[in-house]
Amino acid sequence: SDERKQPEITTPVDIRDPTASPQRLMPAAIPQGNPQPFRQAAMHSTVQNHYGAQYQTPAIPYLQYENIIKRAQVQYTGEQDVLVFYNQLRNGVAHYGLYLIETIEFALEKSLCPPTYNGYQIDDERYKLMAGCLYQKLASFETIPAEFSSARTVINRYAEA
Repeated sequence: SDERKQPEITTPVDIRDPTASPQRLMPAAIPQGNPQPFRQAAMHSTVQNHYGAQYQTPAIPYLQYENIIKRAQVQYTGEQDVLVFYNQLRNGVAHYGLYLIETIEFALEKSLCPPTYNGYQIDDERYKLMAGCLYQKLASFETIPAEFSSARTVINRYAEA
């Protein structure tokens, strides 16, 4: 028959045992012949603290939406300072997981959110979260005051695209 018999664990395994292999803990969950069975392994990097202990950290830090909106303080002052504004915005939100392209990468019809960060591909879900967060930040009257209606119109026009 086509049904595969699941391997049985013949000896009890303590999941807290650091020597217990994933194959012994969850034999059915690991595809055979796949050198990287878990997708999450590629999305994390190993870090060693000053005590020598190693732990996994996300390769791309989490997007901290509330901190971007509340703490990243930058204000648009006019077209004459648009590059200064962009660089302040880019540097101010990067710490909270919102990444923007460099000014030399600007092009028509190109998004301000990059497709990769530090060599890691940004998936569609994360990209949409970053784009939405960027729009919310730019749509705020604290970031771009109402007196700059032309800039606000441009932001709204490209947000719909």
